[in-house]
Amino acid sequence: MKYIITSFLLAFLFTACSSKQYFEPKETTKIQKKISDTPAYIKNINAAGATLEDNRFLDQYGISSIKLKKGYFFINNSNNDIISANKSGDLNINGNLDFKFKSRVIAASLKGNILALIFADNSMALYDIKSQEFKFKKYQKVSYLNDTRVAMPLFLETLVLFPTLDGKVIVVNIQTFTLAKTLTIDPTSEINNIILLKNLNDDLVIASSNIILSLSNNKAFKKEFFIQSYTTDDNYIYIATLDGRILKLSTTLDIVASKKFRFAKFEALTVKNENVYAIESQGFIVKLNKDFSKVFIDEISFEDDENTFSSKNKIFFENKLITF
Repeated sequence: MKYIITSFLLAFLFTACSSKQYFEPKETTKIQKKISDTPAYIKNINAAGATLEDNRFLDQYGISSIKLKKGYFFINNSNNDIISANKSGDLNINGNLDFKFKSRVIAASLKGNILALIFADNSMALYDIKSQEFKFKKYQKVSYLNDTRVAMPLFLETLVLFPTLDGKVIVVNIQTFTLAKTLTIDPTSEINNIILLKNLNDDLVIASSNIILSLSNNKAFKKEFFIQSYTTDDNYIYIATLDGRILKLSTTLDIVASKKFRFAKFEALTVKNENVYAIESQGFIVKLNKDFSKVFIDEISFEDDENTFSSKNKIFFENKLITF
Protein backbone atom coordinates (compact mmCIF):
# COMPACT_ATOMS: atom_id res chain seq x y z
CA MET A 1 0.00 0.00 0.00
CA LYS A 2 2.84 2.39 0.90
CA TYR A 3 4.42 1.73 -2.51
CA ILE A 4 1.11 2.44 -4.28
CA ILE A 5 0.64 5.75 -2.44
CA THR A 6 4.22 6.82 -3.15
CA SER A 7 3.86 5.95 -6.82
CA PHE A 8 0.60 7.90 -7.01
CA LEU A 9 2.17 10.98 -5.43
CA LEU A 10 5.17 10.86 -7.76
CA ALA A 11 2.88 10.52 -10.77
CA PHE A 12 0.73 13.41 -9.56
CA LEU A 13 3.72 15.68 -8.97
CA PHE A 14 5.24 14.80 -12.35
CA THR A 15 1.95 15.54 -14.12
CA ALA A 16 1.52 18.85 -12.27
CA CYS A 17 5.08 19.99 -13.01
CA SER A 18 5.02 18.86 -16.64
CA SER A 19 1.75 20.74 -17.26
CA LYS A 20 3.12 24.03 -15.92
CA GLN A 21 3.22 26.68 -18.62
CA TYR A 22 6.13 29.06 -19.21
CA PHE A 23 6.61 32.29 -21.13
CA GLU A 24 8.02 31.45 -24.56
CA PRO A 25 8.39 34.38 -27.00
CA LYS A 26 8.15 33.56 -30.70
CA GLU A 27 11.20 35.65 -31.54
CA THR A 28 13.88 37.69 -29.81
CA THR A 29 15.92 40.73 -30.75
CA LYS A 30 18.90 42.45 -29.17
CA ILE A 31 18.13 45.19 -26.64
CA GLN A 32 20.82 47.77 -25.95
CA LYS A 33 22.09 47.20 -22.42
CA LYS A 34 25.24 46.82 -20.36
CA ILE A 35 25.73 43.82 -18.04
CA SER A 36 28.42 44.02 -15.37
CA ASP A 37 29.36 42.27 -12.15
CA THR A 38 28.59 43.72 -8.72
CA PRO A 39 31.04 43.33 -5.79
CA ALA A 40 28.97 40.56 -4.19
CA TYR A 41 25.67 38.69 -4.26
CA ILE A 42 22.44 40.15 -2.85
CA LYS A 43 21.56 38.61 0.53
CA ASN A 44 18.60 40.76 1.62
CA ILE A 45 16.13 43.12 -0.06
CA ASN A 46 13.44 45.60 0.98
CA ALA A 47 11.47 48.33 -0.78
CA ALA A 48 14.31 50.87 -0.44
CA GLY A 49 17.28 48.75 -1.42
CA ALA A 50 19.31 45.62 -0.90
CA THR A 51 22.22 44.39 1.21
CA LEU A 52 25.15 42.59 -0.43
CA GLU A 53 27.09 39.73 1.11
CA ASP A 54 30.18 41.95 1.48
CA ASN A 55 28.08 44.43 3.57
CA ARG A 56 27.79 47.04 0.84
CA PHE A 57 24.28 48.03 -0.16
CA LEU A 58 22.19 49.06 -3.15
CA ASP A 59 19.78 51.97 -3.13
CA GLN A 60 18.25 54.43 -5.60
CA TYR A 61 21.72 55.76 -6.39
CA GLY A 62 23.30 52.40 -7.17
CA ILE A 63 26.08 50.50 -5.38
CA SER A 64 27.43 52.08 -2.20
CA SER A 65 31.13 52.76 -1.76
CA ILE A 66 30.86 52.18 2.00
CA LYS A 67 30.12 49.04 3.97
CA LEU A 68 27.60 48.51 6.73
CA LYS A 69 28.61 47.18 10.14
CA LYS A 70 28.93 43.40 10.27
CA GLY A 71 25.57 41.74 10.89
CA TYR A 72 23.58 44.83 9.82
CA PHE A 73 21.16 45.10 6.92
CA PHE A 74 20.38 48.15 4.82
CA ILE A 75 17.10 49.78 5.83
CA ASN A 76 16.89 53.13 4.03
CA ASN A 77 18.76 56.06 2.51
CA SER A 78 16.70 58.84 4.06
CA ASN A 79 17.83 62.22 2.71
CA ASN A 80 21.40 60.89 2.47
CA ASP A 81 21.31 59.46 5.99
CA ILE A 82 22.11 55.75 5.76
CA ILE A 83 20.01 53.72 8.19
CA SER A 84 20.86 50.08 8.92
CA ALA A 85 19.83 47.58 11.58
CA ASN A 86 20.51 44.05 12.79
CA LYS A 87 18.17 41.30 13.95
CA SER A 88 18.67 42.10 17.64
CA GLY A 89 17.08 45.57 17.71
CA ASP A 90 20.27 47.59 17.14
CA LEU A 91 20.07 50.48 14.67
CA ASN A 92 22.84 52.56 13.15
CA ILE A 93 22.81 55.89 11.29
CA ASN A 94 25.72 56.84 9.02
CA GLY A 95 28.04 54.37 10.69
CA ASN A 96 28.51 56.42 13.87
CA LEU A 97 25.15 56.80 15.65
CA ASP A 98 23.97 53.68 17.48
CA PHE A 99 20.61 53.03 19.10
CA LYS A 100 19.14 50.00 20.86
CA PHE A 101 15.49 48.97 20.68
CA LYS A 102 13.60 46.00 22.09
CA SER A 103 12.37 44.80 18.70
CA ARG A 104 13.97 44.51 15.28
CA VAL A 105 13.62 47.58 13.04
CA ILE A 106 12.43 46.69 9.52
CA ALA A 107 11.70 50.18 8.13
CA ALA A 108 12.78 53.69 9.09
CA SER A 109 13.02 57.27 7.82
CA LEU A 110 14.70 60.32 9.36
CA LYS A 111 13.71 63.99 9.29
CA GLY A 112 15.82 66.32 11.42
CA ASN A 113 16.05 64.72 14.85
CA ILE A 114 12.90 62.61 14.41
CA LEU A 115 13.30 58.99 13.43
CA ALA A 116 10.16 57.21 12.22
CA LEU A 117 10.40 53.49 12.95
CA ILE A 118 8.49 50.35 12.04
CA PHE A 119 9.30 47.23 14.04
CA ALA A 120 8.98 43.55 13.17
CA ASP A 121 6.11 43.19 15.68
CA ASN A 122 4.13 45.75 13.61
CA SER A 123 4.51 48.51 16.19
CA MET A 124 5.64 51.97 15.09
CA ALA A 125 7.27 54.91 16.81
CA LEU A 126 8.66 58.41 16.53
CA TYR A 127 12.00 58.64 18.30
CA ASP A 128 14.05 61.77 19.01
CA ILE A 129 17.67 60.83 18.31
CA LYS A 130 18.99 63.85 20.28
CA SER A 131 17.05 63.39 23.50
CA GLN A 132 16.92 59.62 22.89
CA GLU A 133 13.27 59.35 23.89
CA PHE A 134 10.09 58.16 22.22
CA LYS A 135 7.69 60.91 21.18
CA PHE A 136 5.00 58.55 19.89
CA LYS A 137 4.45 54.81 19.88
CA LYS A 138 1.58 52.65 18.65
CA TYR A 139 1.08 48.90 18.62
CA GLN A 140 -0.75 47.05 15.86
CA LYS A 141 -1.86 43.45 15.46
CA VAL A 142 1.18 41.24 14.81
CA SER A 143 1.50 40.12 11.19
CA TYR A 144 3.38 36.88 10.57
CA LEU A 145 3.24 36.70 6.75
CA ASN A 146 4.74 39.69 4.98
CA ASP A 147 6.06 40.68 1.58
CA THR A 148 9.77 41.50 1.98
CA ARG A 149 9.28 44.81 0.16
CA VAL A 150 8.19 46.68 3.28
CA ALA A 151 7.66 50.37 2.43
CA MET A 152 9.40 53.13 4.40
CA PRO A 153 7.66 55.76 6.57
CA LEU A 154 6.97 58.94 4.60
CA PHE A 155 7.32 62.47 5.97
CA LEU A 156 4.93 65.06 4.48
CA GLU A 157 5.38 68.57 5.96
CA THR A 158 3.74 68.26 9.42
CA LEU A 159 2.72 64.62 9.02
CA VAL A 160 4.41 61.25 8.90
CA LEU A 161 2.78 58.24 7.28
CA PHE A 162 3.54 54.79 8.69
CA PRO A 163 2.91 51.84 6.32
CA THR A 164 1.86 48.93 8.53
CA LEU A 165 2.25 45.18 8.14
CA ASP A 166 -1.51 44.64 8.28
CA GLY A 167 -2.70 46.72 5.33
CA LYS A 168 -3.03 50.19 6.85
CA VAL A 169 -1.33 53.58 6.80
CA ILE A 170 -1.15 55.34 10.16
CA VAL A 171 -0.97 59.14 9.89
CA VAL A 172 0.69 61.00 12.78
CA ASN A 173 1.09 64.74 13.37
CA ILE A 174 4.79 65.38 14.06
CA GLN A 175 4.11 68.75 15.71
CA THR A 176 1.82 67.34 18.40
CA PHE A 177 2.93 63.68 18.13
CA THR A 178 -0.69 62.56 18.02
CA LEU A 179 -2.58 60.15 15.80
CA ALA A 180 -4.29 62.05 12.98
CA LYS A 181 -5.88 59.34 10.87
CA THR A 182 -5.84 55.67 9.91
CA LEU A 183 -6.20 54.66 6.27
CA THR A 184 -7.26 51.06 5.68
CA ILE A 185 -5.87 49.89 2.35
CA ASP A 186 -6.08 46.10 2.32
CA PRO A 187 -7.93 44.68 5.34
CA THR A 188 -8.67 41.12 4.21
CA SER A 189 -5.73 39.63 2.28
CA GLU A 190 -3.47 37.12 4.00
CA ILE A 191 -0.31 38.99 2.97
CA ASN A 192 -1.25 42.66 2.99
CA ASN A 193 1.63 44.78 4.25
CA ILE A 194 2.20 48.06 2.42
CA ILE A 195 4.92 47.70 -0.24
CA LEU A 196 4.58 51.10 -1.95
CA LEU A 197 4.15 54.50 -0.30
CA LYS A 198 5.20 57.46 -2.43
CA ASN A 199 4.39 61.07 -3.13
CA LEU A 200 4.28 61.59 -6.91
CA ASN A 201 3.82 65.26 -7.79
CA ASP A 202 1.65 65.80 -4.69
CA ASP A 203 -0.41 62.68 -5.39
CA LEU A 204 -0.09 60.01 -2.73
CA VAL A 205 0.21 56.43 -3.99
CA ILE A 206 -0.13 53.46 -1.62
CA ALA A 207 -0.13 49.77 -2.48
CA SER A 208 -0.10 46.32 -0.95
CA SER A 209 0.53 43.25 -3.10
CA ASN A 210 -3.21 43.17 -3.85
CA ILE A 211 -4.60 46.71 -3.71
CA ILE A 212 -3.43 50.09 -4.99
CA LEU A 213 -4.84 53.38 -3.68
CA SER A 214 -4.20 56.91 -4.91
CA LEU A 215 -5.15 60.19 -3.25
CA SER A 216 -5.24 62.90 -5.91
CA ASN A 217 -6.85 66.35 -5.75
CA ASN A 218 -8.73 65.40 -2.56
CA LYS A 219 -10.21 62.34 -4.24
CA ALA A 220 -9.49 58.68 -3.53
CA PHE A 221 -9.03 56.08 -6.27
CA LYS A 222 -8.71 52.38 -5.48
CA LYS A 223 -8.23 49.30 -7.65
CA GLU A 224 -7.39 45.65 -7.16
CA PHE A 225 -4.28 44.29 -8.86
CA PHE A 226 -2.19 41.30 -7.88
CA ILE A 227 1.21 42.95 -8.06
CA GLN A 228 4.30 40.91 -8.93
CA SER A 229 6.64 43.92 -9.26
CA TYR A 230 6.41 47.69 -9.63
CA THR A 231 8.29 50.90 -10.28
CA THR A 232 7.38 54.59 -10.55
CA ASP A 233 8.59 57.77 -12.19
CA ASP A 234 7.43 61.35 -11.64
CA ASN A 235 4.10 60.88 -13.39
CA TYR A 236 3.22 57.21 -13.67
CA ILE A 237 3.02 53.93 -11.77
CA TYR A 238 4.15 50.79 -13.58
CA ILE A 239 3.10 47.38 -12.31
CA ALA A 240 3.54 43.80 -13.46
CA THR A 241 0.68 41.58 -12.37
CA LEU A 242 0.62 37.88 -11.52
CA ASP A 243 -1.34 37.14 -14.73
CA GLY A 244 1.48 38.42 -16.97
CA ARG A 245 0.33 41.98 -17.66
CA ILE A 246 2.47 45.11 -17.56
CA LEU A 247 0.39 48.20 -16.82
CA LYS A 248 1.14 51.91 -16.99
CA LEU A 249 -1.16 53.79 -14.61
CA SER A 250 -1.78 57.47 -14.07
CA THR A 251 -1.81 58.74 -10.50
CA THR A 252 -5.62 58.52 -10.66
CA LEU A 253 -5.15 54.81 -11.54
CA ASP A 254 -6.40 55.12 -15.11
CA ILE A 255 -4.76 52.51 -17.36
CA VAL A 256 -2.66 54.54 -19.81
CA ALA A 257 -1.14 51.48 -21.48
CA SER A 258 -1.34 47.71 -21.01
CA LYS A 259 0.32 44.65 -22.51
CA LYS A 260 -0.34 40.98 -21.74
CA PHE A 261 2.39 38.34 -21.96
CA ARG A 262 1.04 34.81 -21.69
CA PHE A 263 2.46 32.86 -18.73
CA ALA A 264 5.02 35.61 -17.98
CA LYS A 265 6.30 36.31 -14.48
CA PHE A 266 8.09 39.66 -14.26
CA GLU A 267 10.55 39.90 -11.38
CA ALA A 268 11.59 43.56 -11.82
CA LEU A 269 10.63 46.72 -13.72
CA THR A 270 12.51 49.91 -14.47
CA VAL A 271 12.02 52.96 -16.72
CA LYS A 272 14.56 54.76 -18.92
CA ASN A 273 13.69 57.57 -21.37
CA GLU A 274 10.00 56.57 -21.21
CA ASN A 275 10.84 52.99 -22.19
CA VAL A 276 9.84 50.26 -19.73
CA TYR A 277 12.17 47.31 -19.12
CA ALA A 278 11.10 44.10 -17.41
CA ILE A 279 13.02 41.00 -16.32
CA GLU A 280 11.06 37.80 -16.94
CA SER A 281 11.73 34.78 -14.75
CA GLN A 282 12.58 32.36 -17.58
CA GLY A 283 15.51 34.49 -18.73
CA PHE A 284 14.17 37.30 -20.90
CA ILE A 285 14.25 41.11 -20.97
CA VAL A 286 11.14 42.82 -22.32
CA LYS A 287 11.32 46.41 -23.58
CA LEU A 288 8.19 48.48 -24.20
CA ASN A 289 8.02 51.96 -25.69
CA LYS A 290 6.03 54.63 -23.83
CA ASP A 291 2.59 53.70 -25.20
CA PHE A 292 3.37 49.94 -25.28
CA SER A 293 2.79 49.81 -29.05
CA LYS A 294 6.23 48.27 -29.67
CA VAL A 295 7.66 45.24 -27.89
CA PHE A 296 11.24 43.97 -27.98
CA ILE A 297 12.38 40.79 -26.23
CA ASP A 298 15.96 39.71 -25.56
CA GLU A 299 17.42 36.68 -23.79
CA ILE A 300 19.43 36.87 -20.58
CA SER A 301 20.90 34.41 -18.09
CA PHE A 302 18.48 34.57 -15.17
CA GLU A 303 17.01 32.10 -12.69
CA ASP A 304 13.50 32.58 -11.33
CA ASP A 305 14.58 32.35 -7.69
CA GLU A 306 17.12 35.18 -7.86
CA ASN A 307 16.87 38.31 -5.71
CA THR A 308 16.22 41.44 -7.77
CA PHE A 309 16.22 45.18 -7.09
CA SER A 310 15.53 47.98 -9.59
CA SER A 311 16.84 51.53 -9.34
CA LYS A 312 16.19 54.20 -11.98
CA ASN A 313 17.66 52.74 -15.21
CA LYS A 314 19.28 49.78 -13.49
CA ILE A 315 18.23 46.27 -12.45
CA PHE A 316 20.34 44.27 -10.02
CA PHE A 317 20.05 40.52 -9.60
CA GLU A 318 22.32 38.19 -7.62
CA ASN A 319 25.81 39.53 -8.50
CA LYS A 320 24.87 41.20 -11.80
CA LEU A 321 23.89 44.71 -12.84
CA ILE A 322 22.00 45.56 -16.03
CA THR A 323 22.16 49.21 -17.11
CA PHE A 324 19.81 50.45 -19.84
